[in-house]
Amino acid sequence: MAKSEKTEIHDRVFNVAMDMMRRYGLRGMNMSELAKRSNLAKATLYKIIGTKENLVDMVAYHIYDINTKTLLKNLLEYEDPEIAVTAFLDEYLNFSVASQRVLVLQIYKEYPALEEKYDRDFEERMCKVEEVFEEWYDKGMLNHDINVNHCIESLRALNDFYVESDYSDKEVIDRLRSGFRCIFNGMGIKI
Repeated sequence: MAKSEKTEIHDRVFNVAMDMMRRYGLRGMNMSELAKRSNLAKATLYKIIGTKENLVDMVAYHIYDINTKTLLKNLLEYEDPEIAVTAFLDEYLNFSVASQRVLVLQIYKEYPALEEKYDRDFEERMCKVEEVFEEWYDKGMLNHDINVNHCIESLRALNDFYVESDYSDKEVIDRLRSGFRCIFNGMGIKI
């Protein structure tokens, strides 16, 4: 099998797996059904992806990476806090909540080692976020009567609470948007 064909099959399997996970959850992603939907024999599926755990790790990393890149991209791209935070909120809330819930509520519960694996990297990426907010603070772009680190802790806690809640995705998005806006407005970022 040529490398390009193998890559195409791998990508197809990955996309089908992501779709199945979104629709049916982690436990609903059956390898026999995945092979069938990917138009592959089950043995070929395992040759392409290895074990189900390998596939889950790939999916988890994809979700994690996109979520954190979304977080960082807009905050690092724009110098104006209002533009950066507005762009972040639009992308993060419209894309990331559903996938983050799959990651946290399903994958991490079933595979806690993956959470440990990605938490170290997440903390490093969050240091970059804190640096951006501290730079804005130092430049006088944020209220000087706030503690940047406490505000970021509050944003993270709010996010974790709602992502792990029983609310619908829409309700989580609405509540996070409202809560994030309150915190950002309190920091002096009018959105």
